[in-house]
Amino acid sequence: MRLLIITILAGVSVLASCDQCVDYDITCYQRLDQCGDSFTKAQCPYTCGLCKKDPNECSDTNDECQLDMSPCETDQYQKICPKTCNVCPPAICVDQWDNCPLYKLINQCTRYHKTKCPLSCGLCTGNVTTPATTTSTTTPIPLTTTIECKDSLLRCSEMAKQGFCFSPAYKPEDKKRLCGKTCRLC
Repeated sequence: MRLLIITILAGVSVLASCDQCVDYDITCYQRLDQCGDSFTKAQCPYTCGLCKKDPNECSDTNDECQLDMSPCETDQYQKICPKTCNVCPPAICVDQWDNCPLYKLINQCTRYHKTKCPLSCGLCTGNVTTPATTTSTTTPIPLTTTIECKDSLLRCSEMAKQGFCFSPAYKPEDKKRLCGKTCRLC
């Protein structure tokens, strides 16, 4: 393993691995404003920018990640420890389910959903390969045909009580597609 010796202004030498760019304290992300301090630089070389990781490789940025996997449910821990938390995007970043955009829309990108929907849940970085789209032709619906008004989600009545139908955070077409009947949009 090649080692690079970094000399800090205070005269303290820090060994930072060229092959492994990691922080040595799980709270480094909270100490970014302290990177001028030699102790913080020694504990947080990745956070302080003293070394760089390959952006195309999914790896943990802290050597404490494997000590405790219980915080893997938090977004911050998943960013620091993506390999340990098993949320690394696949080499070709595509959603595995058709309804992945829905999970993002209703803020349901849980740890499990992130493994199945990395593109929709925002885990894809670097060169993103999106799935090819297909074009189909449809026959126009005659004017005399009525379209069934329905809800696509089972939680629509609960969501309506929480203000979903009138929320400006959702596009009208998404409200109609997800809970059209409950929101009386069709």
